[in-house]
Amino acid sequence: MQKTVAIFGYIGGEKDNMNRIKELREARHITQVELASSASISQPYLHDLENNRRGAREETLQRIADALGVPVEELTEKAG
Repeated sequence: MQKTVAIFGYIGGEKDNMNRIKELREARHITQVELASSASISQPYLHDLENNRRGAREETLQRIADALGVPVEELTEKAG
């Protein structure tokens, strides 16, 4: 059975509205459309991930991490 992981950014132990995927994507100046295409997911799904409306399977997280050029752990670790 596939494991689904919620991805949230944290600052000072409180849930922040911006999660790690969005933070990393914006730091690289790429659009949702570009990242979604590179990760082979839909832009609406990426939007939902970035807005904490959906979780992602580990394989999806790996594709997103690869597209961003970061280890998958960087998507799930707490910021700050």
